[in-house]
Amino acid sequence: MRRTLFPLLFGLVVLANANAAGAVDDVSFDAFFGQWQGNAVAEEPPGAFFGFTSRDLDIVIGPKGAGFSLSWTTIIYPEDEGEEVRRRNASIDFLPSDKAGVFRAAGLEDPHGEGGYVWARIEGQTMRVNSLTIDARGRYTLQVYKRTLTGGGMELDFVSIQEDEPLRTVKGRLIKVAN
Repeated sequence: MRRTLFPLLFGLVVLANANAAGAVDDVSFDAFFGQWQGNAVAEEPPGAFFGFTSRDLDIVIGPKGAGFSLSWTTIIYPEDEGEEVRRRNASIDFLPSDKAGVFRAAGLEDPHGEGGYVWARIEGQTMRVNSLTIDARGRYTLQVYKRTLTGGGMELDFVSIQEDEPLRTVKGRLIKVAN
């Protein structure tokens, strides 16, 4: 019985994995175009100076030549009342690379440079933007922004890692407020 059961179970697992892998087609970058607003919570690793902080998010994604642009504003609310609210703005233009479905950030193509090396791609319903920087001592920092389209808007999942150690995670939800 084992001789017939194992191949049957193995075949079912392979078939299920093949169906799951192909179940969600990659959407195009223009599915993300528009203005998105929402909020998020950032968590620092245990023992860090900050624990949790609340953030307001404003993201604008739109066409730019043969690629697209991505701009965002983050308003960071402090844990303690006496601290100031911080505001961060960033904007990146992405151009097609020589790899299908992969976009490179214009002017951000050197991990040793000030802005690092940044690239984007789509995985199913998720736009994944990666940023790699290498500091003067040769230590790397990798930041990964996953923006996933959902029935109710967009979910943000961010992680920052330095030398295999998590520095910060941010999880949030946004809704589309303009096309």
